[in-house]
Amino acid sequence: RTALLKRLTAVEGFEQFLHKTFVGQKRFSIEGVDMLVPVLDEIVREGAKGGVEDVMIGMAHRGRLSVLAHVLEKPYSHMFAEFKHAKIEGVKANAGWTGDVKYHLGREQVVSNEEVSTRVTLANNPSHLEFVNPVVEGFARAAQENRKKSGLPE
Repeated sequence: RTALLKRLTAVEGFEQFLHKTFVGQKRFSIEGVDMLVPVLDEIVREGAKGGVEDVMIGMAHRGRLSVLAHVLEKPYSHMFAEFKHAKIEGVKANAGWTGDVKYHLGREQVVSNEEVSTRVTLANNPSHLEFVNPVVEGFARAAQENRKKSGLPE
């Protein structure tokens, strides 16, 4: 229970900081669905224990920034730099994907604890949000291929 409270407190603190610091900027708060972060934590943790190597997530805007910061471990400094439209030292923009709004951006991160690790991917959001579902289906299908050898995938 204490761990859950700490997690929810971190999510709420992040949301309140964004609200007070970046007044008037779109942020699509997680308020009302705060439990999404601990639920995703549990899905990733239990999936990894069961041998899941990849977790693919597609989601609309609501709560996306908190999921990026807390589940995919995107540094707060990077999040705040995006709100300020500042360059992030040491981070090279992806060719062809520059200039997208912060709540369309995705991330891939290996999430690990003392027991196991798994790769978690939050897909970039297409401008037509409903198209994120087939994008994630394609990610999941591609992840099932054995690409360790040259030639056609197995």
